Amino acid sequence: MLALFPESLEPVGLRPALAEAVRLGAATAGIWSNAAVRATEALKLGFDVGWQPWWMAAPLSGFPAAETSDGFSTEQAAGLPEGCWQAEATQNGQWLGRGRVFLPAATATATAPLAGIFDLLVLPEYQRQGLGGRLLRSLAQRAGQQGAQQLVLNSTPAGERLYRAHGFELIGRGRTYWLQL
Repeated sequence: MLALFPESLEPVGLRPALAEAVRLGAATAGIWSNAAVRATEALKLGFDVGWQPWWMAAPLSGFPAAETSDGFSTEQAAGLPEGCWQAEATQNGQWLGRGRVFLPAATATATAPLAGIFDLLVLPEYQRQGLGGRLLRSLAQRAGQQGAQQLVLNSTPAGERLYRAHGFELIGRGRTYWLQL
């Protein structure tokens, strides 16, 4: 179960939500909130402080071009929702990393269509070698081909340097909280 961006975290809302999560068989309860939301009551109920998302955004205009090379593919993969593409990096048949871009149909007709970058990761032994940037540029190119004008993503402090180098700016920080049920 996941609670997204509550305005407050009070027992009157948390307790029934947790009871419903248990009834439905959820293994974990999570909360994503704005960093300004106080979580005292959630912590009293046993939630642990999780990672801190750094919300970032960048315009696609002026985004660095994607390189074309062997070992990189960006396609709509089986099992992904409509409007979602996955980029993968491989070398000699070995998987090195991947990322996803999602352009919801509802935003395709917006004044400034927005695409989200998700799950960008590179195996630890291949990090800091340019693969993350190549995957990001490939995803950005696909988003632009589909009509997006803006990109958004969640970063962690560790990923901030990569994203800033590609024109992303920090637009806010959040908090996550987790409880094993």
